[in-house]
Amino acid sequence: FEFAASSDTWVRVVNFANAPDGTLHICDMYREVIEHPWSLPEDIKRHLDLNSGNDRGRIYRIVPDHPGWTRRTTVALGSAGMAELVATLAHPNGWHRDTASRLLYERQDPSAIPLLRKLEQESPSPLARHHALGALDGLGALDEDTVSAALADSDAHVRERAVVLSEKLFVRGQPEARLIAALSRLATDPAPRVRMKLAFIASTTPALAAAYARLATQDYADKWISAALLSGSPEAVTRELFPALTRDPELARKAAPFVAHLIEIRAASKPTDGYAALIAFVAHGVDGAFAVGAGRRDLGEQEQSAIGSALDAEQPV
Repeated sequence: FEFAASSDTWVRVVNFANAPDGTLHICDMYREVIEHPWSLPEDIKRHLDLNSGNDRGRIYRIVPDHPGWTRRTTVALGSAGMAELVATLAHPNGWHRDTASRLLYERQDPSAIPLLRKLEQESPSPLARHHALGALDGLGALDEDTVSAALADSDAHVRERAVVLSEKLFVRGQPEARLIAALSRLATDPAPRVRMKLAFIASTTPALAAAYARLATQDYADKWISAALLSGSPEAVTRELFPALTRDPELARKAAPFVAHLIEIRAASKPTDGYAALIAFVAHGVDGAFAVGAGRRDLGEQEQSAIGSALDAEQPV
């Protein structure tokens, strides 16, 4: 879907911006040539006027096509107090929310912290709760109670934001069991984006090993979640995902393309416990479906090469 399109080849829409009056501003650079001079060969550049149109930039203001719409009055959030800024995080206009968030961060006023926590707990607006989490993070005031509660929020976007922010709590040290349990429950969250974000964190967090494996056994066919799962370290993939996907022959058969990636990673990572389990699975698992040289599309040339190297490096078992 093209929001801004034109048959005029000079049109160069370069930015959109929410405005405080509730309109959308569009910035059109409007130049004949937009490429940087360094990117143009000399034999082409000599036929062009690179300054053509440098006096013709345009700004459009788009208003809602609704008879009841009226332009909002001017606001001055720069002089607003902490309570007003925090309340503005629930404003329906994006400019107000973004500006209030910026001012809260710039002022670094600790008196905003209890107001933000109250907003996070009690606001009926998902947008307000989402912004409150970000503002608390900007003030260095994230705590496990707030994040744990947000992980159970009714809105998927808030839960997703809470998953991302929870990683900062792990950096500080080992979180309490409550946070680990709240994150682990999201392995079955109905929102795929929440599970994808959890997969990234679980792949690097030993305390979430069970959630990491659970995600793999149920989301191996999801394009984005499976990529997040495989982004973990080879040690984590080998330790958690390979056993979870290969101990059940029926599951391994259903998840054959994903298991092929696990085989490649395990073979290439030179596991400290050797290749015995890998060779046993490739040679005998799932009726030999993953055997090297079997010609199955489940195992690509790269995977077969990795397994072949493993077989060459290991004594028969």
